[in-house]
Amino acid sequence: MKTMQDEQLRIGEEIFSLLKSASDKRNDLETRVVSLNNHGRFCVRSQARTDGTLHGLYPILEVNIGLNYQGKEIDIFYGDSGPNEHFSVQDIDEARAHLVKYFLGFKLPENINEY
Repeated sequence: MKTMQDEQLRIGEEIFSLLKSASDKRNDLETRVVSLNNHGRFCVRSQARTDGTLHGLYPILEVNIGLNYQGKEIDIFYGDSGPNEHFSVQDIDEARAHLVKYFLGFKLPENINEY
């Protein structure tokens, strides 16, 4: 029987894969999982390479995914300024639409399977 935690992990992994694919196509970004816990939160952070290396990374986008009984909760952070956007989504397609909108203007293909 699938639990809420299983569903959170599945959604988090899909969103991480989406962001990772986008950042891999840009030389100035690195995307990684910051934390994954059993309290309903999954955090993905994309960072800019400020000096052309993997050192000196500056966090520019952080996505926190959580689940509740009504649906999925997603917070989007820019840098260390706190949650700039918060919204509830009902499925991964809605989450993808929000992330495409906010992920540094990076245009993802209509068909995500093209990655």
